[in-house]
Amino acid sequence: IYICEFVNSSFFLRNRAGGQGGGVFGLFMCSAKSSTFTHNSATRGGGISLGSADSSSFFGNRATEFGGGLYGEGSWSRSVNSLFVGNVADSGGGAYLQPGAPFYNSTFAFNISHANGGGAVGAIPYNSIFWGNQAGASGHQLWNGEDSFVPVTTTNLQNSGGSANWDMTIGLDGGGNINADPMFARLPDDGGDG
Repeated sequence: IYICEFVNSSFFLRNRAGGQGGGVFGLFMCSAKSSTFTHNSATRGGGISLGSADSSSFFGNRATEFGGGLYGEGSWSRSVNSLFVGNVADSGGGAYLQPGAPFYNSTFAFNISHANGGGAVGAIPYNSIFWGNQAGASGHQLWNGEDSFVPVTTTNLQNSGGSANWDMTIGLDGGGNINADPMFARLPDDGGDG
């Protein structure tokens, strides 16, 4: 889909784009709601480019540059109630968003970045989970560049130390953070619930 406003209750499987948005490329505040993006690929935004995610899932998408699952720009880019599992990109394995983009109630698990931000780049997480993500350079779970003043609040962030022993290289401790195995029922490659 090219240039969207809203994509609702849709399924995008094995689509490819030479540029942006393997599944969806939107120019004007494109929002995916209750949709699934699986094994799509593009240069930026393997699943969706220039968009936001609401109650959507991203599985095994790839981007040769930014945002394996989701790539977004602008202050409207965000992730709410969404799941990012097994996505791969050069930077931002799960998602690559405009710095300061909010992530609410979202899970980033087992995503891979060849450079920075295995789980996500440019995120301000609230009540989310970042676990099992990998990065070749910096920020296995989360990376916000040189901006160490990004708050992380009520989030389960692997190797963060939790609020009690917070690792300041991640960002600011917004309180209520933990570092505890989320005990997923099955691994994502088992077809589990990640």
